Amino acid sequence: MRRVLAHVDGSDVSLRIMDQTGSAAVTLEHHNVVSQGDDFVYLDVGRWGGSDRYFGVVYGNGDESYVLLCAYAAQSGRVRDLPGQATYGSVDGVIRSFLNACRSRIVDGARFITVDTAGKLYLLLGDLHLPLVNHLCNTWTNRSSGLPEVACRVDHPYMDSLDPEAWQDYFSLRGIANAGVLSGAPGLERFELLFIDAWYETYLENDIFTDPSSNAAAQDLQRFLSLALNWQQSADSLADHVPVHFVQLGDMYELWVGLKRLFEATDSNERQVRIANLTCLRDGGSRDNCDTYRTSHCQTRASQDVIRDWVRKVHENTAVRVGSSEVGLCQWLYDSAEFRNCTWLVGNHDNYLRPLSNSLGLPRRMMNLYENQVLLEHGHEGDEYNRDGAASGHDITQGGAFLWNLRPFVALGEDDQRRNFLRYSIRKFIDPDINIKFFGMAHTHLPYLAVVTVT
Repeated sequence: MRRVLAHVDGSDVSLRIMDQTGSAAVTLEHHNVVSQGDDFVYLDVGRWGGSDRYFGVVYGNGDESYVLLCAYAAQSGRVRDLPGQATYGSVDGVIRSFLNACRSRIVDGARFITVDTAGKLYLLLGDLHLPLVNHLCNTWTNRSSGLPEVACRVDHPYMDSLDPEAWQDYFSLRGIANAGVLSGAPGLERFELLFIDAWYETYLENDIFTDPSSNAAAQDLQRFLSLALNWQQSADSLADHVPVHFVQLGDMYELWVGLKRLFEATDSNERQVRIANLTCLRDGGSRDNCDTYRTSHCQTRASQDVIRDWVRKVHENTAVRVGSSEVGLCQWLYDSAEFRNCTWLVGNHDNYLRPLSNSLGLPRRMMNLYENQVLLEHGHEGDEYNRDGAASGHDITQGGAFLWNLRPFVALGEDDQRRNFLRYSIRKFIDPDINIKFFGMAHTHLPYLAVVTVT
């Protein structure tokens, strides 16, 4: 458990971070007077993907409450003791029952006093980055040119029929150029389908949802949430009746890596996502209107249609086995994960869903959830590079994906990143219009739990 001492002086926030070791209990009382020292809990729930299976749980009744960073273990076990547990009461009994039923373990946690979740158990799921593709496709010979080509099984007949121009609607030529596949000023004549093979390989190497050779993260998620749903049904029969509020904290979809940026860059104060109009690429970088440059270098379809295709392809390529049937993970989440409450937040890698979720037929995406002194966000608004409307985050993603592997790239500068997000949460905490005792986010992919004392 980490303890963070924060001192606020005007706009300046100084931090001192301390790691607590051992099994010492962390028990907090909320004084509600900043000048005397005020405590809140900061949680980054990490991600669900690759070998990671992190999630968060928040539950309490005002007498005792818990914030827990947990991990799905996929094995039957027993969670016996909770952090700071003083007595065996109804609250810790509910949490132990939930985690045991979901075959999960506690990674870290804190016990609160005087935090009330209004009877809800918040189940927090972080970044998924569901991929556009999760496998390499078959290679065959083009009937006319004799050249080897690669097309994706996302929609085999559709992809097989595409002209080379159409590929430019989807893929970031700048990213492919960084990989050494194309020159810095790519021309259409060099953009043959054989280069898509290298694009797919690089994309799959950076697939932060799951190893492309398996579907383990998707399958585990379906199993875990099925266990949570079964527990909710059994809890309904209990006298306490504990409803689960499921919150997915954004970046459910991966719509950035290796793909064109289809949102407009906006001023830092605007913080909006505006879908871009049709654009052209000239000399590999500068933009112009399509009617003043060769059509072959233009994005030929409306941005919203391209985004709709991306989302559809994600749905088709993230299937899970439920019983004897195979179903799409996304549709299963939307239709079958019927918790008492479900909230879907928007992240930066699926920022298009902020204005488009309804028109794409998806559940509405929200920027945050604020209730019961709980504030939940994806967290990218605390990151100047990745805030809504900032183009630099998308550019950095392309460089990170095609020059390095994104996974270790994400961890670069972790200490500075974490201090930045801690300061962001503290500014939320001292905002006179917000009264929170818990701040939860995702975004970094790196789980982190801290008790923050502000003076």
